[in-house]
Order: sequence, then C-alpha cells, then structure tokens
Amino acid sequence: RSEYSLTPNKDIEVDSELIAYNLSIVPPEEAKDVIGKLSGAYTLVWFDERDESVNMVRNSERPLHLGINALADTLFFMSEGYMLYCLTQRLLDTGSIPTTIWQLSIDQILKYKKGNMVPEVTRVVPFIALRASRDWNMAGTLGTDMKQKRTPRGT
Repeated sequence: RSEYSLTPNKDIEVDSELIAYNLSIVPPEEAKDVIGKLSGAYTLVWFDERDESVNMVRNSERPLHLGINALADTLFFMSEGYMLYCLTQRLLDTGSIPTTIWQLSIDQILKYKKGNMVPEVTRVVPFIALRASRDWNMAGTLGTDMKQKRTPRGT
C-alpha cells in the first residue's frame, strides 16, 4: 500500500465508493489515515459496524452542521446550518428539537459510539502534495523566499 495514496481496487470507478472501500479495510482507529490522503472537497458521514459508531468529518471546502437536543439523546446533522435552525422552529416537542447547533471543525473526525452522545475526537493531518509549475515554482501558499526558480542554461 502506498503511503500517500488510497488502496486501488480495479472494480471501483466512483471516488465515494473507493473511500468507503478504504475505510472498510483499515481498522476503525486508522480512518484518519485514509481521510488524510483525500484531496478535493468532501464531507463524509459513515457508520462503522465494527465498533458501532457514526463518524463525521469534513474539510474546508464543504460544510457540516450538527445539532443535539435538550435531552441529549438525538443528534441532527445537515450541510446547511440555517436549515437545521429551521428544523428547530418546526418541531413542537421541545425535547426533540436541536437546542445546540454548531459547525463541525475542519479536519477532525467525530466518532459517536452507540449510547454515548459525547464523541471521540480525532485530528486528521491532511497530506499536502507540492506540485511544480511550468517555471518550477513550488505550488501552494509558500512564501516567496521558499520558491524555487528555474536557472537559465549557461549561467
């Protein structure tokens, strides 16, 4: 298995299926390593039957809002915080409505295990690949003092 790529599977053609496949072949505590290898926009929510947990993670390109009710026995989640707020206005049973709403922090996995509304939190360290552009400048947000310039031939 490559240190910086997801394990390929020749029968998988869709990225979300490849992510699910990779999450299924590593132990649950190593999910952070799979997530750390992703690039592009994502919010993921998955159930892992091995430890009976609901897991949630997002990066800076996608939102995920959570809400917990006053009885602390129901977790709500939606991409849009406003829609979650609207849900609180529509539900009449005060024990059922989300009373606390927040946005999931970037690059952290929340793991809710059966019967426990206090999640385990795991930090994801994203892999950042540096790519050279046509003039050999290093990509990303490196300072100008860190950039490499192509040296003209004959100098």
